[in-house]
Amino acid sequence: MWGIAFALVLAMPRIESRICIWNGADRLNCDGVAVGILRDNVKHFLEDGVRGAGFRQLHALADVPWATGPLSLSPSEFRRQLLAGWDGIWRVPTREIVVSLGTRALLGAERHGPLLGPGGISAWLCHSGCIAPSNTLGELIANLVHELSVIAAKARPNEIIQCATPQMLPDHVVMREARSISLGPSGPFLP
Repeated sequence: MWGIAFALVLAMPRIESRICIWNGADRLNCDGVAVGILRDNVKHFLEDGVRGAGFRQLHALADVPWATGPLSLSPSEFRRQLLAGWDGIWRVPTREIVVSLGTRALLGAERHGPLLGPGGISAWLCHSGCIAPSNTLGELIANLVHELSVIAAKARPNEIIQCATPQMLPDHVVMREARSISLGPSGPFLP
């Protein structure tokens, strides 16, 4: 079974893994892999592996690398879903982290081999220096969750959050002064 999955992943084209998020006053450039890991674990641990309506906006953000244009999110609903998901997964040990094939595709086909076996994602993350073996998911993506929460909280009334890959940015959106967020160790963000 792993051989078939590996062949499918290798056949996938390289996909842009950066996600640009903006509202009227704020800009954020984040790692699509980190967003994917957040969504994959919410789906696995809180939705029993089935994409549900309770985290629709979080799923939409993680799907941006495959979108055909910019997507819009409701700041209040996105923040509610983000924090509800975060509350349910931040204590997950890294050895239990799950990563979908779509998120693995964002890592690039050359890095997929070791990720397909049991415990492979945590081994790769440890080897790449992102985490220590005893860490939690919270320590891996707390900065991402915090920054996403901030951009949603800063939105003005009737404003939306928009997101796209760098190639799909509208001409009027300049990401030059955006904050950048990637995978990495941090303390647990508890909103």
